[in-house]
Amino acid sequence: MNIFFLYSGPFGEQIINTISVSRLFTVTGAYELRPETVFGDAPAIGRDDPDYFEDPQKFIPEDLPNSCADLLIVLGIHERLSELVPAIAKLLGVRSVLYPIDDRDMTPGARKTIQDELLMAGIAIEFPEPFCSLSGSPDPLIDEFAKVFGRPCLEIEINPHTRSIVSVVIRRDTPCGSASCIGKKLAGADSRDEARLSKFCYDEQHNDEAEHFCLAEMDPRYPLMQEAGDLLKDAVFSACGKQTTKDFILSIVHEEGRIAVDYLASRVLTGSSSGQELGCVTRRAFDLYLGEMIRDGYITRDSEDNLMITEN
Repeated sequence: MNIFFLYSGPFGEQIINTISVSRLFTVTGAYELRPETVFGDAPAIGRDDPDYFEDPQKFIPEDLPNSCADLLIVLGIHERLSELVPAIAKLLGVRSVLYPIDDRDMTPGARKTIQDELLMAGIAIEFPEPFCSLSGSPDPLIDEFAKVFGRPCLEIEINPHTRSIVSVVIRRDTPCGSASCIGKKLAGADSRDEARLSKFCYDEQHNDEAEHFCLAEMDPRYPLMQEAGDLLKDAVFSACGKQTTKDFILSIVHEEGRIAVDYLASRVLTGSSSGQELGCVTRRAFDLYLGEMIRDGYITRDSEDNLMITEN
């Protein structure tokens, strides 16, 4: 599969580097798309100029490489530039677009308009938030990408006598490369010490001295970095045969028989009755996991927002 990148800043650079070095896909081009490149010394363009919305193709930079690709990945561009994405996608001849959002400043203001325009052109688009929440897709190209980059998936060998971690194989890396980076440091860790293992995952995931670390936003009001840490911790716990947040959710619902969503969240989120090694840090991760468990038929949600184990 051929991939073209539209990017800006260190977030885009790190992900492009991770994917390029893997050599799992062919990178046909990468272009740093910045407001000054498009609008020059006229910052009002793109806000007040109707031409920008009616004919954005006129604003595509002339030096954009004329490279054909199957998948376009948009990384960290300014939200004012999002209107150019459909025109660039058509110009490149792509069949699918991945537009991850790892920061509020990356959020396209006209997401639905962009989506509708691309779908009318027969181009699939998804907005994973954060990027490492991507675990699959009904679109074959995005699904092919998600088999190797997205929500972390690890295979861990444990010494049966000492229970220490012997080796780690990354089955699906995070797009930023943090899962691979952390995997290299797990050898020798005691898989029985869940609290220490959990703390290590969260600490290393946003360790800015690491070769690859999470660059997602970590504002408490929009905790994408913390959600990424939840996903990574659970990937490590799953590979070690430990209870994951999903397992914890299922055990509580089974124990209660019927439980309100918000009360369940209060028990699962850390800082409450659960320990960090059992629950998750963010409500975002809780909602993601719960939605998947309902979709997959493990849990049923009634009209009063209560949860129950799905009867066979």
